[in-house]
Amino acid sequence: MGCWSACHDDSAGMPSANGASRTMYLPKTHLKLTRQGGGDALKPQADLDKLRADGYFLEYWQAKLNSGAAASADSGIIFDKREATKPSLATAEATNAGGVWSVTLSGKLNPGAGFIAFAPGTTYRVALAIHSGHTAKRFHYVSYERTLAIDSGAADFVAVKK
Repeated sequence: MGCWSACHDDSAGMPSANGASRTMYLPKTHLKLTRQGGGDALKPQADLDKLRADGYFLEYWQAKLNSGAAASADSGIIFDKREATKPSLATAEATNAGGVWSVTLSGKLNPGAGFIAFAPGTTYRVALAIHSGHTAKRFHYVSYERTLAIDSGAADFVAVKK
């Protein structure tokens, strides 16, 4: 569920941050979650290790777009904090025609240990966030959960090899 589960009122730039530089994080990684967020108190390392081993994390791919410049891509994991992957696991291509962007994000089906391995015939849950007007962090449009299938299937999006 992307931003719906990873953004909290105590993250940097949010009303309850009180100057903290806290990034996005998933609720189950923190000891206690309140209406304002989870603060800095994490669950014990053994609990975090089990959550991660059970697949409780978000992988993100981000296209950065600027008119007149080539698109660039970032990727990373959101778990107890947001961590970028260097180099990016994703690539981005984009065109802008009449103020309408068309974006293609690409990556390996199996990028390696610690990341999501995509397989034909499997349906995945995805969410999209679009930052408008050169905003960062807080001001963006966020989709509800959607589905993604590889090659074929009944899903909102079906990814195919170019």
